[in-house]
Amino acid sequence: MKMFRSTLILLLLAVGGGLYIYFNERGAPVAQGAVVLLRAPRESVRVVKLSPANVELRRADESWQVQSGRKSAPADPDAVRELLDALELVQSQAPVENAANLEQYGLDKTAARIIVDGKSLHLGLSPRFDPSLIYARSGEQIALIPAALSALTRRPFEAWRARAVSGVPSQGGKTNVGVQNR
Repeated sequence: MKMFRSTLILLLLAVGGGLYIYFNERGAPVAQGAVVLLRAPRESVRVVKLSPANVELRRADESWQVQSGRKSAPADPDAVRELLDALELVQSQAPVENAANLEQYGLDKTAARIIVDGKSLHLGLSPRFDPSLIYARSGEQIALIPAALSALTRRPFEAWRARAVSGVPSQGGKTNVGVQNR
């Protein structure tokens, strides 16, 4: 009877530990003292809208489609992966306190915006002291984040679409479509 009770206790501890990890440790970890502007777990993201490029990426089962105006095409998986990696956790160690004047941060008339499943992240100006950062706003929270995220909002439709027409790239990454070398 003692062995059964010990085994049952160990099993309950293992299940409890697994549940704790599953519910509390998923996704990228938030740095201590950081503010989270956007959290978008890659497996749950369905739609990403990027402006000023006016590009929309939409999940279609396991693949992605890119749209811009009337143009639509399969999306480049590597480009989508890069975007989802960047959006999985947008956090900052440098929140802006008492940010009443949005104009000084370039957030009054937002030039760039990312909308992930309805959640908006507005991107503003770079501070004079560090051009590798930009001001970002999510809800009422304003903070400094890496400027690389802003570059993704300016990528045109062609940069998001899949390169291979047939889906089978040749050597060197170029796709041969109906051309034979003799």
